[in-house]
Amino acid sequence: MPTRIRTDNFNLVPVGQPVKDNDGHFHVWLDSDKRLGPMTSFIFENITSGRHSIVIELVKSDHSSLNPKITKSIGVNVESDYVPQIPVQQRGTTEFAVEADDRGFYPNKIQAKIGDHVKIGFKFRDDSIYYAGLDVKGPFEDIKYKLKGEQPIDRVFVMKGETKIVSYWPSTGVKKAELIVEVVK
Repeated sequence: MPTRIRTDNFNLVPVGQPVKDNDGHFHVWLDSDKRLGPMTSFIFENITSGRHSIVIELVKSDHSSLNPKITKSIGVNVESDYVPQIPVQQRGTTEFAVEADDRGFYPNKIQAKIGDHVKIGFKFRDDSIYYAGLDVKGPFEDIKYKLKGEQPIDRVFVMKGETKIVSYWPSTGVKKAELIVEVVK
């Protein structure tokens, strides 16, 4: 996913150059994935479908913020066939990386065989989660994620049939999203 940026009246210089007025580079985040440098185009690959946030900051050549700070934040919807699957480490174990926020799980469907040990590494998108955090319930110990908490949070279960994993707002119990683990033959 290419991200292009432009700036007026500012010289883009390599990281580490002596600090001068109107000189610097960009810091760009797609969710928590960070890129930086004196270019106007940044590429993020292997992006899962769903809502993502892009944050751009123009900074001095020593990475410090300008005064006043110059940032731009936007939300984008991505449609993708990419499903992050961590290579199987042992026979009968399937591992996945799944991101979560108030709007959903990314991806929202994964597949495993009956009898497989399914290991999911949950990563939470703090900028898209209500202040109280997010609870996740499934065939494993409940996750009670608080913003800025340690990530990823791993959970393992044995696949017995199609399985639903559900997220909720902790303060109200309002259901937010479902992750379906489908049976693959």
